[in-house]
Amino acid sequence: MKNSQLIQLLQQLNAKEIADFSLYLKAQRPRSLLLRQTFNYLRKLYPDFSSSKHLDMEFAKIKLLPPEAPRKRLLNLLAELHQLLKDFLVWQQVKQNEFAYDFALLEQYKSRKMDKAFFQFADRLIQKYEGQQQRSIWSYLQLMLLYRNKFFHPNSPKLNPEDPLPQKSLALLNQFYQGARIRLATELLNREKILHSPAIPTTFDAPRASLPPDESPLIQLYTQVYQLEKEQNEEIFFALKARFFSLVAKQELSIDDQYFVFLHLINFASAQIKLGKQRFLEEAFSIYHFGLQYPILEQGQYFTPTNFSNIVNLACRLKQFEWTRYFIHAYQKHLPLDVQESAARISFAMIHFEEGNFEQTLEELQDISYANAFYDLRARALRLRCFVELGESAALILHYCRSFEQFIRRNKKITGNNAEATANFIQLIRELARQRSSKSQLEEILAAKQPIFFKSWLSEKIRTYKRIV
Repeated sequence: MKNSQLIQLLQQLNAKEIADFSLYLKAQRPRSLLLRQTFNYLRKLYPDFSSSKHLDMEFAKIKLLPPEAPRKRLLNLLAELHQLLKDFLVWQQVKQNEFAYDFALLEQYKSRKMDKAFFQFADRLIQKYEGQQQRSIWSYLQLMLLYRNKFFHPNSPKLNPEDPLPQKSLALLNQFYQGARIRLATELLNREKILHSPAIPTTFDAPRASLPPDESPLIQLYTQVYQLEKEQNEEIFFALKARFFSLVAKQELSIDDQYFVFLHLINFASAQIKLGKQRFLEEAFSIYHFGLQYPILEQGQYFTPTNFSNIVNLACRLKQFEWTRYFIHAYQKHLPLDVQESAARISFAMIHFEEGNFEQTLEELQDISYANAFYDLRARALRLRCFVELGESAALILHYCRSFEQFIRRNKKITGNNAEATANFIQLIRELARQRSSKSQLEEILAAKQPIFFKSWLSEKIRTYKRIV
């Protein structure tokens, strides 16, 4: 029972949602009392809905039902509770989605033949959504649905030659179609890079020339994102960044579109950093700082442990230590509870390392229960760099390199550029520890291994490197 979908759903509810669901159950007649008793019984058995206890069906039946009741009745009761929970979650989602609620109400007026209410509400909705400043490809589709629903209503005067709704609907559909194609093509290119597999063929190809002036700002923005993903060109990056910052400042992009563009900008900057282009440290930091300022990252599910650690890493490398400490204290609370401690500990370890306090870095990394493979990867790389900085023995460093490689091979979540850049980093550390290669050979290896983590740091280690004669 502890692994049932009912319990899994309940585990995802916060305290307010659980209280709201309990009230929702009170409205279920005529079985509200029995349903609430079942729900309360589950809450006692699973206080946080993560207990290892299994539900004893016979004991539960004795507690909840008359002695003569069959076991199947309890199963039906649990199934009904599960269905009501799903209905409750869907209703909550509809209430939070303004357009879904409005359109559902408009459809109710239509299906119940309340023509006057339908046309009055349709006009209000069209005026409302036409007046919204933010645009996304979904807003094009939503407005098109409103136009179409009004025009094709059975009692709508369709033969009016001056009615603009058909042409406006077609124009919006074209914008949605074009934007959706560009965005999907961009995501497929990104998927190809991450998975190192051929992209699904598409017939779309955005022109490199100047963008069509008649396109909407959103379509122009999407086209630039596609061009950046395909060509990996710095000129496109800076043009896209300027356009993106301007549109966000004017509040002309939806949250979804903001994060879509943000992600491609930061991925490009990160790729350039891995190639050794240090000026992109400032670029990446400015993008993250912008994402916190408006704030793009704090909305929805976008403030991830990866973003948190990337911001700390960039700020440390730019020697902005006081700002970094402020950021950790101020934004740690936005992370999931299970990663907050390890995120903060590794972040402070990064600060100690960049300040040159290598022993303190290693102390900070002791006794951490890593919430995920991403943090484990960060900690291992940081620990290995400390060994090099402290001049530990070659035997210790080589042993840790082997252990690090085994960790990468075993962990299926570390793939693509992260796995390759880490493997190349470990290889350079191994060569430095063995002290058999010449300085020029190490420089050749560093230049050939792309991508690679900590390239500038490795370059500095090679500069001061001495070969064993």
